Amino acid sequence: MRVQITTFLGADVEEYSKLSESKVQSMEIYCAKHLDEKLSYHGAYFRKIKETGEKLKIQRLICKRCNNDFGGGTVSILPDFLLPRKHYSANEIESVVKQNEEGVAVYDIETEASVPTVRRWLHEMKETMQKWISLLKTIVMEETKGFISEAILAPLPQTEQLSELLDKLRPIKYSGNVLGRANIWLSDRLRLFST
Repeated sequence: MRVQITTFLGADVEEYSKLSESKVQSMEIYCAKHLDEKLSYHGAYFRKIKETGEKLKIQRLICKRCNNDFGGGTVSILPDFLLPRKHYSANEIESVVKQNEEGVAVYDIETEASVPTVRRWLHEMKETMQKWISLLKTIVMEETKGFISEAILAPLPQTEQLSELLDKLRPIKYSGNVLGRANIWLSDRLRLFST
C-alpha cells in the first residue's frame, strides 16, 4: 500500500521542480510502525496536473525494515497543491467546492473538469472535509488547550470551517489553498490511521 504525506515543497510547480528533491531528501520522516527507523529515499514517479498539463516528479521514501519484513510499501511526499489520488490540483478542486458552496449550479461551475468529475468531487470532498473538520477539532483542542464554538463553526460552509480551525493553529508554510493546508496538518495523522 502506498501512503502519502503532504507538505509544503514550493508555492507552485516551478518552485517545486527546483527544490523538491533536495528538500525531501533532507527531511527526517520516520516509519509509523518502526518509530526509530528513518525513511530513506526510494525513487520517484511522475504525476501530471490535468488542468495545466504540468508534470511533477513525486519523491518516494521507504522503511528498510518494513520492506524487509513485509515486502513493504512506500511513502510518497506530495506538495500541498496536490491531493492524494487526484489528477487535478487542490486549487482547482477547492475552487469547484467553493463555487458550489456559494450556490453556483454544477453545470455553471468554472472548471476544466467534466460535469461527472465535478459531481464526484463534490460528493467525495463533502465526506472528506467532514472527516478533516472532525480531526482538526481534535488537533485544535490538543494544541491550544481551548474549546471550539459549534455555534460559530456549524453554520459555515465546510471550506470556511476548515479555515476557521486552521487559523487557530500555529502558522505553517503552505502554497495558499485551504485543502492543502488542512492536508499538511492531517497527513501525518491519516498516515498513522492507514498503517
